[in-house]
Amino acid sequence: GLAAALVTTGSVFFNPARDALLPALAEGAVLTRANAGIAVSQHAAQLMGPLMAAAVLASRPLAESFLWDAGTFLLSFLLLLLIRLPPGTARSAATRVDVAGALAYVRARPELKALLLLTALNNLFIMGPAMVGSAFMIREVAATGGAFVLPWGTALGSEAMFALYLAVFSAGMIVGSLAVGRWGGRFPGWALLTAGIALDGLTFLPFEPLAARGDYPALLAALFFHAACVPLIGVVRPALVQAHVPAARLGQVFGLVNLAVFGCTALSAAGAGWVLGLGVTPGRLFTIAAVGGGLSGAFALMLPALRRLR
Repeated sequence: GLAAALVTTGSVFFNPARDALLPALAEGAVLTRANAGIAVSQHAAQLMGPLMAAAVLASRPLAESFLWDAGTFLLSFLLLLLIRLPPGTARSAATRVDVAGALAYVRARPELKALLLLTALNNLFIMGPAMVGSAFMIREVAATGGAFVLPWGTALGSEAMFALYLAVFSAGMIVGSLAVGRWGGRFPGWALLTAGIALDGLTFLPFEPLAARGDYPALLAALFFHAACVPLIGVVRPALVQAHVPAARLGQVFGLVNLAVFGCTALSAAGAGWVLGLGVTPGRLFTIAAVGGGLSGAFALMLPALRRLR
């Protein structure tokens, strides 16, 4: 538990700093494509990482895999050292720790308050079912529909079915990120974000009936479509913040975005576990998330300040 907390703490520093650094490397219309490229690299790693882990675990002890993982962080650190910023960028972006100032800055910007509120709602409704409900749902699908047989005859148990489920999710995220990077600049940012928040929930609607039937292939197709819609949030939101927040405040605002994401994700995961403990099926949990996501998208349309984010 302590090791997991330390890893997460590192991510809390890394993610806002990465998103705040990107405008110094890409400007204007290129910025959305740059965010899409970051998303593609992240989800490609989530797709390839489990395959590499499977190869390592086939011949090495489980605990040793964490050492291999640590090596990838060292490589990431070395690559970061190779980044060369335009002259004066590091100096202008540097700022003192100013939590009160960051909060005051966001309070004075209604569009940023709306963005943080929608981020919190989205993660509160969606992330618990996605993180907690998925594993339980696949277990029930495996029990209902039986082992999934690949075209060449290999039967997958529930654990392998869940691994394939995660791989399909990453593949959908890659396709969606590429699409947003290619065509996202043609639409207002607030409209893409609103559509993404609504679709992030509504695309869960098929999950309950498919899980009840044990239809694993159709569930994978529904998951792929859901995942392809998620970059409308994950790619567009950082690009909007980067375009509307000065460099001196970027790291602080992204810190607040991360707080909304991780804080509401923790609450959502706890809530999902509690609901499942009451006897609610995992499929019904996804339906609840679908309704919450759809209502969040409708609520976004009622926030005129959000339309300042283009």
